[in-house]
Amino acid sequence: MPPSIATTFSGLPVDWVLVGLTAILLVLFTLRAGTRVAFTLALSFPVVAFVLGALSNTAFLSTLTSQLTGSAAHLGLALGVFFLVSILVFRILGSGFVRSALPLSALLSGLAATVITVVFLNQILGSNPIWHFGPQVQAIFGSAYRLWWVLGSYMVLAFARR
Repeated sequence: MPPSIATTFSGLPVDWVLVGLTAILLVLFTLRAGTRVAFTLALSFPVVAFVLGALSNTAFLSTLTSQLTGSAAHLGLALGVFFLVSILVFRILGSGFVRSALPLSALLSGLAATVITVVFLNQILGSNPIWHFGPQVQAIFGSAYRLWWVLGSYMVLAFARR
């Protein structure tokens, strides 16, 4: 078992500090670069979860992925798939987005992208001994509420896109 991830940072669990920093960075980056980045993240994570789930039954790739041993190898595979899918989704979205977002759109899309990121990282990294969220984040963004978080975030992104 890895060392406890739920250690505190100025009284807050590290998980919540990381979620907050992710939200702040995504909001600032969305304010600067536009909502295309938030949409890319929001659309990439479900595809990554699907691809990672399908790799073990895929012709030619199942033998390669079965040879991966260790948590670091699986984490590296997840990161590689994420970067590949993110580049593809970014290119698919096209240039119909403005270069910078209004403050309300940046705030909403950055927070929605953060929620989707936490939900899918909780799902993808949930059993990984290198990193996993603490029980509080797992309970809030876990399988019982995952659908509602994702649907709500997509509704917010649809509103912020207008």
